[in-house]
Amino acid sequence: MPPPAGILLVLVALGALMAVATAVARAGRYPPEIPRKVVHVGMGLVCLSLPWLFAEARPVQVLALLAVVALGLVRATPRLREGPGRALHGVSRESYGEILFPVAVAVTFTLALAHGRREMFVIPLLLLTVADAAGALAGMRYGRTRYAAGGGFKSVEGSLSFFFLAFLCAHLVLLLATGTGRVESVLIAAILALLTMMVEAISTRGLDNFLIPVVGFYLLEVFLEMPAATLGVRFAVLALLLALVLAARRATTLGGAALLAAALFGYACFALGSWRFVLPPLGLFAAHIAVTRRLGVASALTHDVDEVAAVGISSLPWLLARAGGGLDPAPALAAFAAGIGAHVAMMHGGTVSWARGGSGAAQVLAGALLGTLVGIGPSLPWLGPSWAKAALWVAAGFVLIVLSAAGAAGLRRARGEVRARNVAPAERTAPGQDPPRRGTGVPTRPASAGGTIRGDPPFVAIKAGLAFLASAAALLTFEMLR
Repeated sequence: MPPPAGILLVLVALGALMAVATAVARAGRYPPEIPRKVVHVGMGLVCLSLPWLFAEARPVQVLALLAVVALGLVRATPRLREGPGRALHGVSRESYGEILFPVAVAVTFTLALAHGRREMFVIPLLLLTVADAAGALAGMRYGRTRYAAGGGFKSVEGSLSFFFLAFLCAHLVLLLATGTGRVESVLIAAILALLTMMVEAISTRGLDNFLIPVVGFYLLEVFLEMPAATLGVRFAVLALLLALVLAARRATTLGGAALLAAALFGYACFALGSWRFVLPPLGLFAAHIAVTRRLGVASALTHDVDEVAAVGISSLPWLLARAGGGLDPAPALAAFAAGIGAHVAMMHGGTVSWARGGSGAAQVLAGALLGTLVGIGPSLPWLGPSWAKAALWVAAGFVLIVLSAAGAAGLRRARGEVRARNVAPAERTAPGQDPPRRGTGVPTRPASAGGTIRGDPPFVAIKAGLAFLASAAALLTFEMLR
């Protein structure tokens, strides 16, 4: 089909879909989420035809641009939001999913076309179209077991529905439309479904509409080249990490989505680095549980995904440099371990400050010792060849971790939120309500209030920056000592 005719056909189909969804929304007989999912599923089904309509990426990119402009106008114009956009903007939560959807389709189509494999477009789009919508609707109708996610809640029932539908979508396409073996199809589908389920769980503001297909594509690109034995190891590691964080859920302040993010980060450490890169994050998680239990704050507060994101932001550059060949394993591990050690020290300082008050030198040194022990310690056997040089590097790493912990403590003092009891009564919130959005990445409410604590984004970014600077300085020191 000529590209102009294909573009016209898709636009007509999408226009008819919007008309139907708007009529459903205006009828008022269904919850606002229903017409929104009608658009979501309908757009996905229409876009599934793109590999058979177009032989090049330019028409799809033009369609995506037209869709983004049109949907942006609807979002920005109140009259259009209440008219044709009612199906998309009837929900109360803030979401940019309708804008990100066509962008993700164009990106995934372009990438899949470059590989010449339609299944690498079809499977990620089915995950977004079928699994994501099924998970949302199942959670809305049957969700009873909730977990904290992005300042709100998601349900275990919705996440499990996403997983099962994602597994079926991937497995059936791989088994019936490709030459992938049966065992490989099952393993790829299982890993892909678990990872994209976790990505969906930690995504907010509609970001999953972009991440699910794009992450799904890159995962397929890697998994389709792996033998069954390697896939089996990947699945075992992912399952073990997931089981670990879920088993420890009552002993940690991390909410449900944050626990999934921690498991996802651990898997990334294994996939991009090796099992050696998993040891420092396991030390961080163990230290977090130990400090939480010692201070008795596990039931008093819940931290969200942003605390895990701070660790990932400062650590993933070294993993990517290792995976891409830009760094040898030893220096990459040295930088990575020092950054994790800095996060251990800052975590210790923040938790102790919230529970007991104070942020003195003794507390900073205690956190730095803990960070050096559980962050750098597990990596020492692979940072040789000389134990004398390794000892010098540990000493330098300890100093850098002290500086990171001291910097975070100074910021906490400067912002006047060292202790939760200092929050003004008017700012305290009842159980189930959102906490004040200002903060230091530690709770800003009394322990009796409970609820989900979302870290202050600037402070979370500062913590990530402090850890990254510590790891970069540790890398330079390691290279000088080598």
